[in-house]
Amino acid sequence: MHKPSRHSFNMPALPPISERDIRVDSVEIIYEDEAIIAVNKPARLPMHANLDLERDHLVGVLSRQLARRDGDSGYLGVHHRLDWGTSGIVIFTRTKSANAPLARQFETHSLAKVYWALVYGELGQLRSPRRVAVPLGEPRQRGGRVQINGAHAVPAVTTIKLLRRNKGSAWAEALLETGRKHQVRAHLLSLGIHIYGDVLYGDAKHPAVLRPMLHAASITLNHPLSGERLLLRADMPRDMHDLAVSLGLA
Repeated sequence: MHKPSRHSFNMPALPPISERDIRVDSVEIIYEDEAIIAVNKPARLPMHANLDLERDHLVGVLSRQLARRDGDSGYLGVHHRLDWGTSGIVIFTRTKSANAPLARQFETHSLAKVYWALVYGELGQLRSPRRVAVPLGEPRQRGGRVQINGAHAVPAVTTIKLLRRNKGSAWAEALLETGRKHQVRAHLLSLGIHIYGDVLYGDAKHPAVLRPMLHAASITLNHPLSGERLLLRADMPRDMHDLAVSLGLA
């Protein structure tokens, strides 16, 4: 594994994650029909409820949003998740008959998932698109890094390329062939590359970057009932776009 590059901003540590949560009344609906609903998850919003009942979460926000609109939130089946700090596409099923066909696509990795990240570090590792096949294991402790090539690691494959580069920063695109925990973050680290704002995976603590600049930009899947091939896209959020502009990447 390449040693992480040493970037130091000489800045104070960030406040705890719970103090960086956002509160929203609704989320952008990207696609919806009788079988599935896809939304653009905001960064800094947890996916699910936890022991802190005061913290909002995506499932709760979407349930209330649908209840206000329809009188009842209806069924929401959860099949995948994004980390607290990651923005982008999340798909839910709206009927139980869609569960097995959609779950099968996640299990067999037949969906095409693309992520964007704003990064710095050993960018020479990505002079051309790079297929990273580095097994990943579960974190040793709750909330920690996944293990790279650790005990009980499972296959994980990501193809990474740079879309734009300026000086020591870049806008990277990652195509996932598998869907492991922290896969993009860990595979970038294995190349000596950091995501801006990703303190867990080695970014210097820049207080202007309140979360990892990682965005689930698109998913291509077969509709679980009709079989139609769908390409769903989520626009880059404002905080990430603003940082890209300041880095000369947008």
